[in-house]
Amino acid sequence: MNAPEKAEQNVLGKQAVALRLTRPFGKTLLTGVLILIVVLTATELILRALTTNEIIEPPFLRTGMPQFDAKLTRLETLYRANGKVDCIVIGSSMVDAGFDPLAFAAARREQNGTPITCFNFGINGLTAKGAGLISSGLVHRYHPELLYYITSARDYVAGYHKDTRELQQSPQLGWLLQVNSLGSWLFHHSYLFGWLSTPSFWTNPQYMNAYYEEFTLMTSLGFRPFKKGKGIPVDFDHSNLQRYNLDSEDVAGLREVLSLADAGTKVLVVEMPVYPGYLPYYIKSSLQAYYDDFLIPVENVVRSHGEEFIRTVSDIALMIPDAGWKDPTHLNVEGAKIFSTRLAVKQAVK
Repeated sequence: MNAPEKAEQNVLGKQAVALRLTRPFGKTLLTGVLILIVVLTATELILRALTTNEIIEPPFLRTGMPQFDAKLTRLETLYRANGKVDCIVIGSSMVDAGFDPLAFAAARREQNGTPITCFNFGINGLTAKGAGLISSGLVHRYHPELLYYITSARDYVAGYHKDTRELQQSPQLGWLLQVNSLGSWLFHHSYLFGWLSTPSFWTNPQYMNAYYEEFTLMTSLGFRPFKKGKGIPVDFDHSNLQRYNLDSEDVAGLREVLSLADAGTKVLVVEMPVYPGYLPYYIKSSLQAYYDDFLIPVENVVRSHGEEFIRTVSDIALMIPDAGWKDPTHLNVEGAKIFSTRLAVKQAVK
């Protein structure tokens, strides 16, 4: 063997030795995985400690709709503190400002001695289609004994409030709706996953400012009352609902709400009152149209599912003075207290 060949053989021999002395790739990967697990676990424990000591708030679902997200934060906080939520009330802005959970609970306790905690999940512009979408997630996540859907004619108009009508199932909203998904389980069990999954929201100043404004305006039970009204107009010359038909997608949403009774939650549908003097102008400028085109058809859908429909415009609405209205379709804080109290009393005497 000549000199060059010997030199080449020596080099190859040294490389072979070097290769044999290198740590096996599998062991390196395992070490990396173990380090990652330790780092993630430590981060999770730190986040939980900071949250427990109220240095930071726990992560909550962010859908991009500040009011919805603020409501969900309040509801989740209530659920984590009490371990349950007895009652959830859904509806539009008429419900958001018109249902007083404390007044309802006080009246109910006075009537039958039973304490109850209700949460107001009224969302501006929520249609019946949207109510069907979110109520499923709320019931399966929080398991309330009672679900109230307080509804009005505006909830069934095609094209009304497109932003809430077309609630998109973002991954975050999907975790609320799809309670058996891996994402849902991780979100509700890992603070780290919760923070990492919503960075586009909590790093957006415009969103966070709107979110905290909504969060501050509502009570811990989701109630966001109007303090003062604009006054009731003398003449009702115009109707927002001159062409009115129940939208099929909204009727389907109502049926989805009603189907939640199969999950063990009692579902009650309540007519949200409007100012009595406005009623003849609410739909097609006709009092009869209110009954023929909205109230009776919706009542029939509810009863076809074997659930209870509670009318209010013929009795409770008449008990609310002019000073209790912000405008013809929204109660102020005084009117909300009266409505909520009388609703509890009306149910108790049945």
